[in-house]
Amino acid sequence: MLGEVIKGRRQDMGLSRREFANRIGVDATTIRQWESEEIKPDEISLSNIASVFGDSVEGLVNEQGSVPPIIPAVTLSGNPAAGAIIPGILNP
Repeated sequence: MLGEVIKGRRQDMGLSRREFANRIGVDATTIRQWESEEIKPDEISLSNIASVFGDSVEGLVNEQGSVPPIIPAVTLSGNPAAGAIIPGILNP
């Protein structure tokens, strides 16, 4: 789960919730809520978390094992769209 990943990586870096919160731009209560899965980080916060960890959002989410597969987009004719790749979505 993402909360466990965030907590584990934060602790691996030796950061308190307050120190981590300051780097991300939120308060320590928000970090606690993320780590306990009470709430999920929004896209901007997730990007900031990944940046602090020196990782990408994809890498962070992959670590929790819940990234949808990358499926090539297709057109109505069934031919792959020109190089389009959309995670977990088929384009009609």
